[in-house]
Amino acid sequence: MHHLLMIEHGSQQVLKRTNGGFAYILTFRDLKEELSSKLTQTNCEDLGRYFSLPPDQVQNIITSTLYSENFLLALEERGYINPSNVNRLTAALTELKINHTHLLTETYMKLRDQETEYDRFLAGLSAHLTISITVKLCDNFEVTDKNKKTVTSSQNPGLSFLQTIDEMGIINPSDVSKLKTPLEEYHLVQAVAKIHEYQSLVLSEKDATR
Repeated sequence: MHHLLMIEHGSQQVLKRTNGGFAYILTFRDLKEELSSKLTQTNCEDLGRYFSLPPDQVQNIITSTLYSENFLLALEERGYINPSNVNRLTAALTELKINHTHLLTETYMKLRDQETEYDRFLAGLSAHLTISITVKLCDNFEVTDKNKKTVTSSQNPGLSFLQTIDEMGIINPSDVSKLKTPLEEYHLVQAVAKIHEYQSLVLSEKDATR
């Protein structure tokens, strides 16, 4: 079972989840939700100028109902933020002094840095996922049609799929076991071996912290 903790970080509370002693920020999606709850229309306008987004796009965003969510989506689409790196946004939030929000992105990245082994695992596993297998796995895990389209149209569908199910909470840095059965069904022996290897590593790290 996952437990939510409120971690005091300066004047900002940052959500973290613990699972058997392995702490990590919830997901990239949760980070965006937390940020979007704090960004005002003026903040988005200032950030839009900082990132040199087209003025008409920024205007359309800040006049929309979900302006902060749409703004973060625009940054993601332009490659300024992604699940592995939000440093450019941290720099912007710090420079513009936006309501201590840089503490959220800083903490997210610090915790991501602790997960380099997980990132390496995802990258290595993705090499075994062909586009056809990835499509089947999307169906296995009931990935939405919208996300499935994003996955299959990306440059690395396998990695995009793994990041998607990470955000869905199906896998996380301390448990990737749900991938084992479908990969066994598709006879991906090497991929299954990688899962066993990674899970063993996680268990040994947990034992070491006890």
